[in-house]
Amino acid sequence: MITILICSKHDPTQTTIKTKLTSHKLLLNIGFFQKHACKFAIPRPSPILKVVVIDYECFHLKRSNLMKFVPIGLFILAWICAFIDQHHNPGPFINYLMSYIMLLSVGVGSLIRFLGLCFCPDKMAGLVGEKPSIYQYHLGIVSLAIGVLGVLSFVYVNLWLATGIMVSIILLGSVYGYVLHLIRNKGAASCMGIISFANLVVAITLIVGLYMIHMH
Repeated sequence: MITILICSKHDPTQTTIKTKLTSHKLLLNIGFFQKHACKFAIPRPSPILKVVVIDYECFHLKRSNLMKFVPIGLFILAWICAFIDQHHNPGPFINYLMSYIMLLSVGVGSLIRFLGLCFCPDKMAGLVGEKPSIYQYHLGIVSLAIGVLGVLSFVYVNLWLATGIMVSIILLGSVYGYVLHLIRNKGAASCMGIISFANLVVAITLIVGLYMIHMH
């Protein structure tokens, strides 16, 4: 039998030991994180191993490491697709770039956010270090609308201006909110830095791209 001790950085006194061994998987549950049980695979127990100490916050951070790179990953993918498309079909690069940013950063990114906020609210709240809220559902519906507009903008060029202005305002507003949170609370969720950076880069690219297209 393996004993798993889970502790929290926020309050080391609130520790709980709850284990349930099923085959090679272990279900861990901690004191005031009762609503956020986590599962992960571990090797089959060794007779020598008696106590395993796990820092929940560090483990949770590792799980969120991949998710926080989705926005910047989609932005980079948009540039790659634009270069490839322009290589095969010569034309103004900015037009290709705007098309794929609308499709990937705005469309796909917002649809992923919609799925997370509406169907996995606990995980999404934990990703930014907050508690689940009913407002996540409303934000998820807004993300769905933006995602649909982003996908449609890939097909209909006349939607670029309205969609670009709306998305830029939302993204810049979220970056401003993150900076305020950073100042007021002397820190923020570790994953929000890269997400806010991606939001800022996408917003600036949309604004500059729309301006260049309008000037030409």
